[in-house]
Amino acid sequence: MRTQIVLCVVGAGCALLAAAFVLREQAVRASEQRVARAEQARRAEAESGTRVELAAPRMGAGFEPDSGPGTAVPVPGERRALADEEHAALTLADDLLEEIARAREQGLLGDGELAEFLARIYLQRGEPARAHALLVEHLSQDFGLWWSVAESFALAGDRARQREVLLAALELWPDHPSLLDQLQMLDPGYVVTRLRTQLGLQPPPGDPGVRARLARALVASGARDEARALIEALLAEQPADLESIALLAELDPADALARFEAGFGGSEEQISVRAAMLDILIGSGNPAAAEDVLARSQREGSAIDPGEWGMVAEAWLASGDSARSASAYFQALGCEEGDPDSWVHSLEDLAPEALLRELERRIAGDAARNDEYWGSLADSYWRAGRPSDARSAWERAYELDREDGEWPMRLEALRAGRDPYDG
Repeated sequence: MRTQIVLCVVGAGCALLAAAFVLREQAVRASEQRVARAEQARRAEAESGTRVELAAPRMGAGFEPDSGPGTAVPVPGERRALADEEHAALTLADDLLEEIARAREQGLLGDGELAEFLARIYLQRGEPARAHALLVEHLSQDFGLWWSVAESFALAGDRARQREVLLAALELWPDHPSLLDQLQMLDPGYVVTRLRTQLGLQPPPGDPGVRARLARALVASGARDEARALIEALLAEQPADLESIALLAELDPADALARFEAGFGGSEEQISVRAAMLDILIGSGNPAAAEDVLARSQREGSAIDPGEWGMVAEAWLASGDSARSASAYFQALGCEEGDPDSWVHSLEDLAPEALLRELERRIAGDAARNDEYWGSLADSYWRAGRPSDARSAWERAYELDREDGEWPMRLEALRAGRDPYDG
């Protein structure tokens, strides 16, 4: 219960503090405006030798014209209203600050909590430098807040300040993996030095996770030979370690593939492990090796998920090789026994004529009773300018699945003379 009360008071105190600051700022601005108007009036009076009344900030109800041209002064009632409003604002601000001071004296609200609250406000206002200063001064233990400040500098393109925040955070969370990963993108040499120091404090050969991070940092810093030696040592200890194989794939994809096959060739979970290897090879920019893995598995009679070929197809497409991407998409389509839309949509752009022939072949064979294949065939007929064939294919799809609302919708559009894809 006490914890809940403390949290409620902290939340209320933060809200009161924010309101107090706003009211204080309003009151200060109002005071500054009055001083400026008074100074302007004194200068005008000194220059003309005539007393000048201060101009009201606005015209409207509660104001009456002065004898001077183009000037207005507030009537006494309006002056009192303005004074009362300013006094109320100042009184409320003082009351709120007193409540916060009382909460601090009772130990319900600490300076660190207030500092973190203000830091969040500064982040929202786009002032990460002020937020960072508060975190440093009060040694905030809010990791997410430090991370947000670093990200704010990163988004602003200020890599130097981002690095400064991350280094300060490391003083509070030494060797935190996420902080080191971020620093590696900014200063891999620093991370290499820090990880070497960390390993030097451990019994040889050191923690495998730290050595793996060191290998990544070495690759990032260009020390590929040293990284390779470290990876080889890790694989000598754990030949089937996927993380180490992934690191090796960045340096030598062929060797990584050979080690993968040696370690997982007879695995009962071959499909999931093969997917992990595809991630490794594709992630290292080697879709050809990933394609070889699938082709070899297919020749050996292993079941291939269409999504695996889809991964390879997307990798080829990203590399700019549309021909090999289309080939991989056709492989995915060949493995697909359900809805082929994922592969059909891509092939409509890459190889529409070959796609039409493949769909005709499939509905004449193993997909003869698959309404989704008939629907995809109808789509291809329509795009090829063959509306009567498209109608026949949709009718067949509807015969096969009366519950699928897509097919009667297409047919109704055709009967009404509308484009079947409008609405």
